[in-house]
Amino acid sequence: MNNSRRRRVSVAAVGLTVAATALAACNGVTKSEEGSGSSELTVGWNQPFYSLNDQTGTGNNVTNANIAYLTNSQFNYFDADNKLQKDTSFGTYEKTSDSPLTVKYTLADTAKWSDGVPVSAADLILGYGANSGNFNTVKADDVKTDENTGATTAPKGEAYFNAAGAGANGFQYISKFPEVSADGKSVTLTYDKPFADWELDFFNVLRTPAHVLAAEALGTTDADAGNAAVIKAFQTKDKAALAKLANFWNSGYDFADTPKDKQLLVGSGPYVVSAAKKGQYVTVKKNPKYEGDHKGKVDQITVKFFTDATQGLAALKNGEMSAYEGQATVDSVKDAQGKGLDMIRRPESTYEHIDLTVNNGGPFDPKSYGGDEQKAKLVRQAFLMAYPRQEIMDKIIKPIVPDSELRQSLVTFAGAPGYDEISKTNGAASYGAGGEEGIAKAKALLKQAGVTKAPVVREMYDKTNPRRAAEYALAAAAETKAGFKMVDTGDGDWSAKLGNKSYDAIFFGWNSTTTSVLGSMANYVGGAGSNFQGYKNPTVDKAYNQLQFTTDQAEQIKLLKTIDTAIYGDAVTLPIFEFPGVVFYDSKTIGGLDPAYLSPNMFYGFWNWTAK
Repeated sequence: MNNSRRRRVSVAAVGLTVAATALAACNGVTKSEEGSGSSELTVGWNQPFYSLNDQTGTGNNVTNANIAYLTNSQFNYFDADNKLQKDTSFGTYEKTSDSPLTVKYTLADTAKWSDGVPVSAADLILGYGANSGNFNTVKADDVKTDENTGATTAPKGEAYFNAAGAGANGFQYISKFPEVSADGKSVTLTYDKPFADWELDFFNVLRTPAHVLAAEALGTTDADAGNAAVIKAFQTKDKAALAKLANFWNSGYDFADTPKDKQLLVGSGPYVVSAAKKGQYVTVKKNPKYEGDHKGKVDQITVKFFTDATQGLAALKNGEMSAYEGQATVDSVKDAQGKGLDMIRRPESTYEHIDLTVNNGGPFDPKSYGGDEQKAKLVRQAFLMAYPRQEIMDKIIKPIVPDSELRQSLVTFAGAPGYDEISKTNGAASYGAGGEEGIAKAKALLKQAGVTKAPVVREMYDKTNPRRAAEYALAAAAETKAGFKMVDTGDGDWSAKLGNKSYDAIFFGWNSTTTSVLGSMANYVGGAGSNFQGYKNPTVDKAYNQLQFTTDQAEQIKLLKTIDTAIYGDAVTLPIFEFPGVVFYDSKTIGGLDPAYLSPNMFYGFWNWTAK
């Protein structure tokens, strides 16, 4: 059974008493009188937008990716059945050689930015250059990171692209500068080595127009000259120019309110951002320059943000929205049923996990025990042993999607090739049972470690999210019984603090956007873009390195098993559950919803949405 439809249940609740005309008056959906036929939809999400460049380490968040998905095109995308589809109206790609691996990308004539400038080779060079890490002139350790925002600052004059996917894509293995066609429509990449996921290297990468970046960072306002300047900067490794480009790429697209500089809103997709209000909404309107295959049926879409599902459902019931996807709770499902709302319930690729920080001088860091790795490991094992995974599942998740199961792998998901085989032997079952047995084992491990004073654990999470607040309450109770002193450091701005060492444990969701076998690489390779724990294991790094160049599925599964087993053995993280995905909606006002297992979940297929 394919993953996106796995355990999928559509619930059409009856008893809706508000007429469609009343809903229209409240902006859930509006349609003009006969004539223009213009239409609007308002939908909701659970976290506010804050950056239009979701490729950076700070902007890499699902809520930002959703808006970028509405406003940018790409060579390929995954459908609701997890199948990779090509968008030839944007461009085509062809593997022209296996040895060396060579891939040619050609942009379609219909690929244009919303300011009318054609998408060109310069945009592909920028995507490759910024995300490869090959053009950084300093290492991550030499860059200052703001503890409150997560923003990076490189030494003056140095170039550092803070790319979330750096170290986890094939771009890093392209040392020969890509070949650019004379007409500026094609780019040919020649890899140093075969790369397992080469077809996904440009996936979700083309977010920032090269000519706009040149105008903002280099002062080159002519589009053609700007594109040429970007190509030249990377081709000649002009450190001064690259430093300016990197600084703006890293933070120039971070905004939550409508920016005064409208150049920042330029995109290549069916819609373009027209307005934004911090913490409240983002509105996108049809892009008049878009000539691709995914033209939307609705003229305007507003995405409102409700961190509290109760408020989101109230807005939905009141006709302020037509659909809402938040982090569903038992209460929100009951609430929706009581309000007569429709629901689509199914698991999602995002999975909750608990991470332990090992480089901050805290209870899980060997430095706290004079460098004693084994002692720190025993303390980590104790914490994870007591973590009440099953209780969280039974009390918080199963009432929402009844046949939900504990996630048992850090590197792959249920239904994917090798998941069952990997999960049986990776050591996942050793941790997180919780209950009296787990607490007793945790106490024994602390005793074995010689720890007599309760380790103080500062646990971070999104305190504005009711479901996560409930999770923390269960976890804190269990860990306290096991012998830990828990400190609630929940924060609504948790994502900006990732990796700043101010917490010892954190739980949040890793989101899968593809079926890539390397999807977890950036999380666990030492120094990789999404490794916020300070974790490093030579066995893990070596296996990932081999996996990158392995195309045989049996060998891939074998390497994934090695990786999973090693990480579990180090007791630094633990998966908990796949998100119980629930799209709450009003079938009287919206049609065409087809939420996917993979991100962007509810937003998949937005071009088929209709305002009834």
